[in-house]
Amino acid sequence: TVQADGIGIGSASFTASNDDYVDCGDAVSGISDYPFSVTGWFKAGASTDGMLFAINDESVSSLDYKLLLRASSGEGNLRLTAREPSSNGGSGGDAETSPNTANEFNDNEWHHFGAVFTNNTSRTLYVDGVNRASNTTDIDFIAATDSFVIGANNDNNTTNKEFQGNIAQVGLWSKALTQ
Repeated sequence: TVQADGIGIGSASFTASNDDYVDCGDAVSGISDYPFSVTGWFKAGASTDGMLFAINDESVSSLDYKLLLRASSGEGNLRLTAREPSSNGGSGGDAETSPNTANEFNDNEWHHFGAVFTNNTSRTLYVDGVNRASNTTDIDFIAATDSFVIGANNDNNTTNKEFQGNIAQVGLWSKALTQ
């Protein structure tokens, strides 16, 4: 379960293969409402999209919180998402960085991320200690989440968007962390 001071996951190298991710199981069971935060470090040089983390409902598609490194077209930017499918009466809210230069975050350098989900209208993405993106789309707390995966997405109990690179010191916190 998640405590007020968080839980931590060590370090891993990912090759973007179908079975190369860390499944933390129902580690999100200690989070029953906003706020919560996910922090960690990543290093990537790949030119393919990859998920840093995903908190999903294993039985429904597009019901999730996640952080994606978008690299497939040389963007190298990050997209923080809270999404509830329209079939559940919801929508999606993305907080996406705009890279200052091409391949900004897939540069083979270590970067720190802080994904802060403060409430249903506040998501903020910090990268290297700087507020890089936010979103205020109204997304009710997704109580059905039952999967926390590092290095891939677990959409409808199917993994995809496997990460290529290194991810370290991932922490899940049951509070809104500050910059």
